[in-house]
Amino acid sequence: MTTPDDLPDDERFQDACRDVALRYAMYRNYHGDRTRAMRALTRRTPGFTRTEREAALDLFCEAYRIARDAVPRHVLDRPDKTSRYAEADDIDFEALLAEVDQVRPGWAMKQKKIVASWAILYCYLK
Repeated sequence: MTTPDDLPDDERFQDACRDVALRYAMYRNYHGDRTRAMRALTRRTPGFTRTEREAALDLFCEAYRIARDAVPRHVLDRPDKTSRYAEADDIDFEALLAEVDQVRPGWAMKQKKIVASWAILYCYLK
């Protein structure tokens, strides 16, 4: 995994990287081909280096993998729950987010929250 010391704090860059990473890791878009995902990311993030793009893609893919694996561990026991169906409130979101934040702590928290939310939706609610 490529990890430059400084990753851009540019929100548009992070949004694009997160989106491509989720499409690649979660939905297996780009035919499951990392090269195609990188090509899409290059088109969407002009002005950034290949190293920055690769590192961000790797970090968001890792954040999704951690969130996906952590969702079952953070299901809450809710004795007051009236519905038999899965609900987003069944998951301890803060604990899940703490695990996801282990990937480059403090960087791109808005995007990591979105990654955690998508993991809950895709891995628990569906």
